[in-house]
Amino acid sequence: MSKCYIILCFFLVINSICYTQQLSKIDSSRLIAKGKIEKLLFKKIENAYLLFSVDDRWFLIIEKKSNFYREYFLQKNDSTYIIVKSLKIRKHKKILKKAFNKNIYHKGFINLNSDFYKNGYIFSQGNETYFYYKDKDDNIYGESKLTTIINPNPIDIEIYNFLLTRLLKYIK
Repeated sequence: MSKCYIILCFFLVINSICYTQQLSKIDSSRLIAKGKIEKLLFKKIENAYLLFSVDDRWFLIIEKKSNFYREYFLQKNDSTYIIVKSLKIRKHKKILKKAFNKNIYHKGFINLNSDFYKNGYIFSQGNETYFYYKDKDDNIYGESKLTTIINPNPIDIEIYNFLLTRLLKYIK
């Protein structure tokens, strides 16, 4: 009996070590991708912006300018990130005004293993998404790495659907 208990404890410890390593790999890849995107756009983005990506391959970035919004679509090819499209947005001001209100976002990082989901979730399907709002003082809000379709979603559903729809229009 004690041998079984020791073997069970051993497997539990090994499993938790592997799980922790997987989480740290996810977090470090998130930071690497975020750093590369910010470096690519460093000279272009001077203001607050939203970043939304699917599969760390397609990225939608919306920057708030003084009297309009600038939208960037980026695509990852191999290990490089390419700005495929950049355009001014004058429409959708109501949803974007809401999206650039930092008070509607949580602080900290949320993924499926976060306290936000400690009671579980109704469903989670699809490709991996990544989101954050960065204000002009470099504070990050609403940072999340989840799945495309998730309930509950920590991001306001109207904003989330707007960003997902905009990004899907670019993906070919």
